[in-house]
Amino acid sequence: MSSKNKAFTLVELLMVIAITGLLVTFGVPVYNQTQRRAEFNNVVSNLVSMINQARNRAFAGEQVFDLGQNIEVAPAGGYGLEVDSSSERVVLFADLTDNSSFDKDVIVEELMFPGGTEIKEIKEDAVVVNKTVFSFLLPMAKMRMNSGVSQVEIVIDSPSASLTKTITIEKIKGFVEMN
Repeated sequence: MSSKNKAFTLVELLMVIAITGLLVTFGVPVYNQTQRRAEFNNVVSNLVSMINQARNRAFAGEQVFDLGQNIEVAPAGGYGLEVDSSSERVVLFADLTDNSSFDKDVIVEELMFPGGTEIKEIKEDAVVVNKTVFSFLLPMAKMRMNSGVSQVEIVIDSPSASLTKTITIEKIKGFVEMN
């Protein structure tokens, strides 16, 4: 009786290693690109969600806890957002002092942009600015922007993922559009 050797040859092992190397070579960049796209889409989605949350809180007349007075109060200036391109952050705040700006108000939520995603530009009626503040007033969520401004555009960019999205907020409608 003859016994047959049931093992892999060196050529077969080298072929498996070569094919695995090719798959890794092409698969890792695709995986990284997909991960960057998902991170970018998550940031854009969170920003749109924050804008809608500010409007919904104002419409509902939601109160916040004022640490200075130690009571729950309805924010006199409603709920606003400060979008700052220099610090790459967005703050959803309750405007307790009704001064149309974020100063010593209550921070409801904060969004920091991860590396590789940035606020490329902010436009108020086609004029580029570094920072914008807009708010939704209680009780009917009427929108308030800087004096004379009727539209804000926020351009979010991710050069590493080759993606750009523009979020437009119109004063009259108070709704968010994304392109």
